[in-house]
Amino acid sequence: PDFRSSERTFQLLTQVAGRAGRGKIPGRVLIQTYSPDHPSIRFAERHDYLSFYKQEVEERWEHGYPPFRQIINTIIRSRVEKHAYVFARALRDSLTAEWPNAGRPENDTAVELIGPAPLPFYRLRGHFRWHVMIKAPRGRAVAQDLLRHLAKIKKPSSVAAVVDVDPLNIL
Repeated sequence: PDFRSSERTFQLLTQVAGRAGRGKIPGRVLIQTYSPDHPSIRFAERHDYLSFYKQEVEERWEHGYPPFRQIINTIIRSRVEKHAYVFARALRDSLTAEWPNAGRPENDTAVELIGPAPLPFYRLRGHFRWHVMIKAPRGRAVAQDLLRHLAKIKKPSSVAAVVDVDPLNIL
């Protein structure tokens, strides 16, 4: 579910393949996968960095991911499941009031609001985790708007909220 997973897969496979042939005896790399036709695997197999980059850039442009748009991910967690969800909904509702057209953006200047949604690792270390994600044009002061909204919502002491701008990992 992370938009950078293809890039990480490509990097890891090319790194392993590069290390396999360093000795006097040529190395051999075997990759076991359910997705042999995935671009990360096809391009890594051919050591085709440029084609992988071109494909990845097109995907990120099409879906509004960095470096073309900014992602701001707010992770809400609590040991009480209902508290985390209720706060995540309150945040989303507050932001929806600020940006009434924050669904799927029709143009490059619109803000896209996603969530609240449970994180893939929904329960981690005894905490229930939800997130509200914002995709916004670069240069727009969306993070400041988000912090303002977080400050005005009554947050139970059992809830923690973390704002991550352009997160390296959204899991």
